[in-house]
Amino acid sequence: MRAFRALRNSWACLSGRRRLATREDIRAWTVGNLLLELPRCTRRVRLLSPQQGQSGVGCEWIVSARDLEHWLEERDPPVVAARPDGPRRAFRLWLQAADDRVDAITDLPDAFRSELRGRFTQMVSAIAGELRCVRCDDVVTCLEEVCGDKTQDGAFTVWTTQTRCVRGHDLFSEAHATEFYFGGRASRHSASPSSRRQQARA
Repeated sequence: MRAFRALRNSWACLSGRRRLATREDIRAWTVGNLLLELPRCTRRVRLLSPQQGQSGVGCEWIVSARDLEHWLEERDPPVVAARPDGPRRAFRLWLQAADDRVDAITDLPDAFRSELRGRFTQMVSAIAGELRCVRCDDVVTCLEEVCGDKTQDGAFTVWTTQTRCVRGHDLFSEAHATEFYFGGRASRHSASPSSRRQQARA
């Protein structure tokens, strides 16, 4: 709260307004600044690639920006403790403003990667895109998903899935976690519990 009050007071000085900024003002300011720092989205978005510096990625995955936007709209946001919704709003606006006239490929910005973490396994069967195995140097038309053993970590059940091409080459892996609340209700799949705890401390 102390950080929010300092930012709110700074906003009041910079904007020249007499009233103090609300949380909505701060959120809009955060989203606007984030979008100004990013390249404009084009017709296609590269979600995964070894060239992006991601460990354990053996594929290049390119999807339509419109398909990705529609997929996100139809699903609930990931449940992650203490995650601000500014990047989520900016991600939606970034996709909505995609330039369909430019048949180019834009890399998914790092600022939005957390919004898709733990969700690639769901997306790969729902969004028509181009998934290419870098070892086969060919488009993947059939996938093999290997689910690791589930273990208990406090209130979380955690496991890892490994997605491979039919020749057994690793494409990508994801850590998953489900949190069980009192009363037997389970949350949606989310990032790993360690990620949640780190974000809660931030």
